[in-house]
Amino acid sequence: MKQTETIHTGVRLLLMVTIFVTSAFTATAANSEQKLAAELVNEGQFRAAAIEYRRLALASTVADEQSGYYWGAAHAYFKSKNSDLAFKMLDHAEDVSAAFASETMLLRMECALQSNDSQSADFYAQSLL
Repeated sequence: MKQTETIHTGVRLLLMVTIFVTSAFTATAANSEQKLAAELVNEGQFRAAAIEYRRLALASTVADEQSGYYWGAAHAYFKSKNSDLAFKMLDHAEDVSAAFASETMLLRMECALQSNDSQSADFYAQSLL
């Protein structure tokens, strides 16, 4: 059990770094639509931010960009404690592009932990290693 806790701690640290970098990237986004989604996250309006990220994903024609927006929506749903919708957005992110594969797996692990599904969280953590 101790090894699993150590893995979860290490992977959570990676997730926090990823979220920080992603948030910094999003906050400096060039267009106002991206800035709106980032502002909504910063204001704690996670459900509204998720919808905005989903809209951006649907409007984009660039696969890696769409994947990033779906990941942003998943993260916002995770922050609003809606793991089911977060998993759905992560599925979309993976279907569109593999650009955020590691970030997606990290967020899947966090969502599994949030849902008290330690077996799935272990699977996602092991997949990252």
